[in-house]
Amino acid sequence: LSSILGAMAELPAVAMFFCLADSAYVGRRLMTVVCFIVAGGLCATGALLAPGSVELLISVIVSRFCISAAFTVLYIWGAELFPTAARNGALGIQSMFARIGGIAASVVLVYAEAPLL
Repeated sequence: LSSILGAMAELPAVAMFFCLADSAYVGRRLMTVVCFIVAGGLCATGALLAPGSVELLISVIVSRFCISAAFTVLYIWGAELFPTAARNGALGIQSMFARIGGIAASVVLVYAEAPLL
């Protein structure tokens, strides 16, 4: 159930990106910063909540929404930062390092449980 709710949180995040990222009042930079700050704050407070509580589930869903919105902005924004000749290679390198970060996150969790193994 929580996986379905988490996946459903990503669809409105992409819709929010298309509405707010190119607006004159919000913009891409502010949207990215606010989404990362909200997600980081909710992840930090999630460590203080009781496991299996409704508050924890809401915190995880909202943080997943914010992270999805921020990374949607970053993929578009990252492609626009580079000149046309280097754009494909640069986006590929960005994607590669994002995947390496995803792999490293699981290793860090395993290491945190048993640091001497």
